[in-house]
Amino acid sequence: MNIAIDIDGTVIDTMGAVLKQFHPNITKESITNYKLDECIPNLTKERVIWEYERIDYLNIRWVGTKTHQTLDKLDKSNDLNKHLTYFLTSKTPKMIIWTQDYLYGFQAISIPIITSLKKQEYVNQFDILIEDNPEMLNYGIPIEKLRFIKQPWNQCLEEKGIKRYNEISEIIDELNL
Repeated sequence: MNIAIDIDGTVIDTMGAVLKQFHPNITKESITNYKLDECIPNLTKERVIWEYERIDYLNIRWVGTKTHQTLDKLDKSNDLNKHLTYFLTSKTPKMIIWTQDYLYGFQAISIPIITSLKKQEYVNQFDILIEDNPEMLNYGIPIEKLRFIKQPWNQCLEEKGIKRYNEISEIIDELNL
């Protein structure tokens, strides 16, 4: 089984770090749209990118209490060729640098990162895509391939009857990996 895992909002809480560092009066729970520039007044898309490129990764936390252990387990399974796990993300080059520093150095995770501004071009290579972005439903990806991590900006999924998970360990356990 080939698994792709988004990073921001799925593995690490970059939204929480951005809000803490740049918008301390705004709570993560108030971000009910995936597009941050539509949730915070006077925030442009360019400023959002600027903020994400400058996150102090010491402010970043895991999404869920078992995420690091689960990634470590998946990392070891990659080594044994039981299944293949990749991170699939749409980050700028500056964001990739601090993400690699955080995951590979600070947290000692070695799962390969595939980066593309058009993630949907890669989904056919994977059996499962773990995401937080509800807009992934708009790209014609079969719903049986998608698993969503629960975030305030994807509450709309529950209205559509789509299950959301608290953290990736719940998905991996459900898949019996």
